[in-house]
Amino acid sequence: MSDRKREILWRTLVFSRTLDGKDAPENWLSQFLVILNGPSYVPSDFALLHPELSGADLTQAFIQPFLEAVRRQILGRRWIFETEGGHLGLASHTASVGDYVCVILGCNLPMILRERMAIDNRSIPATTHGPAYLYDYMHGKAIEEVETSVLSLETFELL
Repeated sequence: MSDRKREILWRTLVFSRTLDGKDAPENWLSQFLVILNGPSYVPSDFALLHPELSGADLTQAFIQPFLEAVRRQILGRRWIFETEGGHLGLASHTASVGDYVCVILGCNLPMILRERMAIDNRSIPATTHGPAYLYDYMHGKAIEEVETSVLSLETFELL
């Protein structure tokens, strides 16, 4: 797995945030690498700080903060998705195939919208299905792509 793919996956699993809204700490990458590659990747300085632990206990203690963050973000509430363009994201369990990932102007997170079908030439508003995490689109990339005509603005009426 390439460095970029590892980065995308670990950040997606935790919404790239701690539960108090801060940026995910970089040491979560080290913990994720232990999950992927095994206990030999536990840093030696962590082992020196915890001489009372060894083997599986040491590994568990090292990866626990990352595992807890994943559990709190995903368990029963969110699942991983891939867009048609191949971008990895995390969305509410109520999202489904065919929904849109939208960056709503003024909103700090992309949102999942489900377009409703028009009935008798009446416009039926779209419904929201919560915020989403979409790697690369969390810090203004969508606006850059609108400015360069890669993406275009659309209007949705929300229910």
